[in-house]
Amino acid sequence: TFNLLSASQKQQKRNEAAELAKNGLADFQAGKLQEAVQKFESATVLDPENKVYYFQLAIALYKTEQFNRSLVLLDLAKDMDLDQKSQVDPVELNYYVGLNNYRLKLYKDAAAAFEEVAASSNESLSGSAQFYVGVGLFEQVHYKEAQEKFQAVLDKSKDPKLDARAENYIEQIIRAQQFEAERAHQWYVGGTLGLIS
Repeated sequence: TFNLLSASQKQQKRNEAAELAKNGLADFQAGKLQEAVQKFESATVLDPENKVYYFQLAIALYKTEQFNRSLVLLDLAKDMDLDQKSQVDPVELNYYVGLNNYRLKLYKDAAAAFEEVAASSNESLSGSAQFYVGVGLFEQVHYKEAQEKFQAVLDKSKDPKLDARAENYIEQIIRAQQFEAERAHQWYVGGTLGLIS
């Protein structure tokens, strides 16, 4: 229906959408997430050609734990024209793709998105992306690979809180590996003694 409107009608809808998105951003920053979602949704209906609104809505949906919807909108947001792309950092978009997949426990998809972010020059997100790849590997009990990711966080990150969290995971990995080694040793001793008896 948007395409059937006259040029002046389209412009009026675009202006209304821009005002709604501006107010949605203010609500988002004030922590009024449900209000922000409603305003961003309305903006996408009024101006479906502006993919920036899809991105803004996707972030608000992520914050309200609507991960599947957020992923769909992030996918739609990737199809921006050049002017719109200048308003959205593609690294941040990939970061949220990773976060949504991580929260849905789709660790391979999360890792793919986070690896792209980690390879970027975005210092504020690359360390965090490495951290989430490590957590995904930890959750899947791939301790050696997870430890490597957490070590990379320590090597690159400038965030003391993130560093502390990475160190905590490394300590957990070391304890888990020690436990497994002791358990294997006990089985070996028990198995050997059982054979002698």
